[in-house]
Order: sequence, then structure tokens, then C-alpha cells
Amino acid sequence: FVGFSKDTTTLDGVFITKKATGKPATVETDNAKITYPDGTSTTWSGTLTYTYEKGNSCEWRDNTISVTGSISGKNRNGVDFTATITKALVYKYGCDTFHHFVPVSGTVELTVGGVVSTIDFGDGSCDKKYTITTNGTVTEYKFGSNGHDDND
Repeated sequence: FVGFSKDTTTLDGVFITKKATGKPATVETDNAKITYPDGTSTTWSGTLTYTYEKGNSCEWRDNTISVTGSISGKNRNGVDFTATITKALVYKYGCDTFHHFVPVSGTVELTVGGVVSTIDFGDGSCDKKYTITTNGTVTEYKFGSNGHDDND
């Protein structure tokens, strides 16, 4: 993308998607940049790998998606960040009222400006809970009925 705009936000960068039958899909980004209306921007590069696992039935209800990989870059304040999936993120279908894929397990180590946090999406149950641990403090959050975060 070069100068792709939606409203007053601009996206630039290289995005490569690879998919072959029976193989995981990968999304690679290189020097991706979003520029916001106020002139600030965020940049990132990295690779995420998606593995689709069909359940035992012909329905979506027992399908899962596993995600591994990492991204790094700078946030809108110019602070370095790295997000590394340390245990594969697993998304299940139908854990919410609107039948979205919702993360049910896996961990991400997020480092922003030298501060390390761990996001833990749980044990695989559809409880829609996750925790964020920073400097020894654990805070629990919950996704709402629409699959989005209900927290402020």
C-alpha cells in the first residue's frame, strides 16, 4: 500500500499474505505505517501465522484458529513496542452471542518502552476472560457478548 486512505487516516507499507491448501496462512508486514489525522503515526513489522483447524462436524461451531508470531514497531508516541505470542493464541467460534471467533487461550508478551506485560487468554474455555499482568499486578478483563472488550 502506498498512500491508501480511509477518511483522514493513511496506510502505507508492504503486506504479504501466503496461503496454500492444507498449510497455515501467514501475514507478513514490512514497514507498515498508519498516519492519523493529528499527524501522529504508528509503524510495525512482523509475521503472524494462522492455522485453521476444522472440528468434527460440518459446522463452524467447533472450528478453531491458532495464531503464532510477533510484531514490533513504534506506537503513536514514538515509543518502541514488541508483541510476541509466547503460547499460541487459540480462537473459538461461537463463544459470544454474535458468533465471532473469540480468543480462549494463549499468551502474548507485550513490551512497550521497556515495560513488560503478559496477556493471558485462559485455559480454552469460553468464559471470555483474560488477564493482563504488569509489574506483578494482575488485572482481569472480560469480552462482552459481541466479542469486544467490555472494559473501559
